[in-house]
Formats: sequence, C-alpha cells, structure tokens
Amino acid sequence: MYGKPVKELTIDEILSRVSEWDLWSYYIPGVQLKKKFKSPLRKDEEPSASLFVNRQNSILFKDFGTGQTMNIWSFLQARYNVTFREVLLLVNNDFNLKLGSKTLKIKPSMELFGVVTNHVIEQKEPSTIKIKSRPWSLKDKEYWGQYGLTVSFLDSHNVKPLQNYWVNDYLVYWHSDSNPAYSYEFGRGKRKVYSPFAKKFKFLTNAGDKTIQGLDYLPKTGECLVITKSYKDVLVLQSLGYHSIAPQSESMTISSEMIDNLKSRFKHIYLLYDNDATGKKYSKKLCEQYRLMSIFVPEPIKDISDYRKTYGIVKTVGLLKALLDEDREREEVTKGNSF
Repeated sequence: MYGKPVKELTIDEILSRVSEWDLWSYYIPGVQLKKKFKSPLRKDEEPSASLFVNRQNSILFKDFGTGQTMNIWSFLQARYNVTFREVLLLVNNDFNLKLGSKTLKIKPSMELFGVVTNHVIEQKEPSTIKIKSRPWSLKDKEYWGQYGLTVSFLDSHNVKPLQNYWVNDYLVYWHSDSNPAYSYEFGRGKRKVYSPFAKKFKFLTNAGDKTIQGLDYLPKTGECLVITKSYKDVLVLQSLGYHSIAPQSESMTISSEMIDNLKSRFKHIYLLYDNDATGKKYSKKLCEQYRLMSIFVPEPIKDISDYRKTYGIVKTVGLLKALLDEDREREEVTKGNSF
C-alpha cells in the first residue's frame, strides 16, 4: 500500500548512482581526460576543448577557444539549451534512474541508456555485458545477406541477434527493427556488441586487446592468412575460403608473440585494413614492426565487406586472387633483395 518513498531528483541523488565520468563519457562519446577534442558547444574546426580534474576531484570542461570552464551541469544546460531542472530530468531519463515523481519518458539522448561504471573515472570498457538473444528475423537475413553471410554461417561463428543487453547489470538496449544489435561471442563472458545502424555506439565490448577475433576458427597450419580490421571482414573472408583474424580495432597492436606464432603456422600473412588514412597508418605501422605485406581494396570502397556488398562474389573472389598473387610476387622480390 505504501511502497518505497520516491527519492528526490537532486545532484546528490544522481551522483550517488552515477559518477561524473559516466556523465561526461555518455554525453561526449569517446572523450578522454586531458586530450583535446572539438567542442560540442560550437563550430570547432580544430580540437580546442578538454576535460580535467580540479583539486576538488571534480571533472570540468575547458574550452580554450572561448576561455569557458564548466561543470557537467552547466555544460548540459548550454548544450541542450535547457534549464537546470530540465538537465536533472534529462540525466534521470538518459540513465534510467527513476528518481523523483516526474520523468521525461522519452528516448535517451544518445540512443541508448547511459552506463554506470561504479564511479571509476577512466574506465575504458565495461566489465560485464550480458545478453538476451532472439530468433533471426527476415531483416537480419537481408542485412547479413548483402555480404554473402547466411544464418547458418553466422551461427557457426558465434554471432547472435539480440533482444536486450545489459552493461554492468544496467539494461541499455532493447531490440527494434530500425536499430538491430548483434553479439560477437568470444567465450568466457567476453563479447562485442555490433549495432550497424546506430549513429553512436556502433560497438561496445568488454574484450581486451588479447582477444583476437576469428582466432578460434584457424587451422593449425595453412598457406595464407589475412589480418583485417573487423570481425565482419573476418566473416566475409572466411566465407570466401580465406583464413582471417582481426584485432579488436585497427589501432590495437597484435603482440609479437602472437605474430611469431602465426608466422610459424602460415606461409604467407597479409594485412587488409581499410583503404583510408587511419587504415593505411596502422597497416604501415604493423608492416614495419613485423615485416608483413599490406593489400587494400581499390577506392572508393574502403573494406572487403563493402566490396563484397557492392560488386558481388565473383568480382570479390577475383579481386582477392589478384591482390594476393600480386603481393606474393612483391614478397618474393623483397625476400630476394634481403640476401
């Protein structure tokens, strides 16, 4: 009859449940302390804003272009052009805190509910991601079918369509046809959630750099191995008969121990990263570090998945054969010049 008393919607009540870092990292995705970024409050051609921790252990926003310094509450007021009370309601809604007697009851500002990370200021990845899968739908089959990937193939490579997922026991996603999500399962509770149509938070993972995507599907030995930059590319390559793996992102370096192991198992190893500035940068870095050879799909296509989607299986197989044959010739020349 009486129920639990409603907690007041105040800063103290919010911060007893959500850290300042949770708030900053939600409203400025990808932000890092003391690293400059473009201010979301104005047109900023060059990164001129950053976050820092003051003596009171509060995280503040500094815009070096305007000289402004703001806490999270004044920042949100400026960003959304709302009152202080409306900021509290916004945070209450975005983090699903259920404080106060009134809530906005609208879609979260950043597409998904905010994630609570137990007040750790610089937690780069969530510690737990729990999922509830659902049956494959026609729209799922249409999406993955663009890349030549069937449901049976996806099942055999531990890809699951999701109904819900939770981060650190907080529900942050529920399925909709316009925003499907899929889990790449790596075992031992490690997974990566992929939301292909999301404008933000396309990927969410609790797998570290030691979790190599596709590693469990490699044979003991082989002629050729392609290291690419995403699990979707791995799946496309494997569906075409090529052994493939990928780090968790292009910027992650594969350990020398892993490279040595792979070199002992495969005669030829190639890098197939995105054909853009970032992909070329990290491809060059790995090639120089481990004496590997790189290949790229032709512009304007960036990766092998989109090439398969755009040009179909026959042209994709032909392209890969041409790239690998050409690269083997370069590799042989390089080996010959090393003597």
